[in-house]
Amino acid sequence: MASGILVNIKKEVTCPSCLNLLKNNNTRILECGHSFCQACITANNRESMVSPEEVAALCAGSVTKPENLRLSRPVANIVEALREVQLSPQEAQKSYLCEHHGEKLQLFCKEHGKVMCWLCEPSQEHRGHHMFLMEEIVQLGEHELQEALDTLRAEQKETEKLIADFEEDTTSWKKTYVQDCRKQLREIHDSEEQTELQKLEKAEGDHLDELLRLRACCSITGNRCEISSQTWSIRCRAQQ
Repeated sequence: MASGILVNIKKEVTCPSCLNLLKNNNTRILECGHSFCQACITANNRESMVSPEEVAALCAGSVTKPENLRLSRPVANIVEALREVQLSPQEAQKSYLCEHHGEKLQLFCKEHGKVMCWLCEPSQEHRGHHMFLMEEIVQLGEHELQEALDTLRAEQKETEKLIADFEEDTTSWKKTYVQDCRKQLREIHDSEEQTELQKLEKAEGDHLDELLRLRACCSITGNRCEISSQTWSIRCRAQQ
């Protein structure tokens, strides 16, 4: 309720020409009852949205020469009091009002990238800019957000596939590596075993050759002993 009253009061103390809050020490009132900033009247500001003459024409009033315009002290006092009024954080967050005009923030300026009310749109600052309703911006934002989410989901799916492929390749590589290591170990073992077998066969052959040589020596020695025995026997017989 309080915020609504402040909004209505703020409308009454807003300069129709520059659309800014009237200045407490520089507020002039026309004979028709409308209040303007002194600068908007005396300078005949071409950038102003509405001239004092146009406002006076709406109520069939006449415009007094700038030097004869009187200061609107009641309006100036209201402006000064209004500047000191601050809405509570809850009310300010709930109202979403323009800080310059007290109107709802319903438009979005693409060039400036900020929200504004309908009174800000025709000002010189935003003239010729692309304006959108907040509903359109929300829908556009939701559409862009959905596209971004779809893109992220697709990227996530692709990433998960890459991870799965990598894990599969890692498992396959590990299996192949283990098999190769086992094969190499078997080959090394077989090679060493074959070498040892060859050494064993050679040693066995050497022992067999030595045994045959010893047997041959024993046979020769036996023959010699037998010959010696026969010779001795013959000599003994001859001496008898």
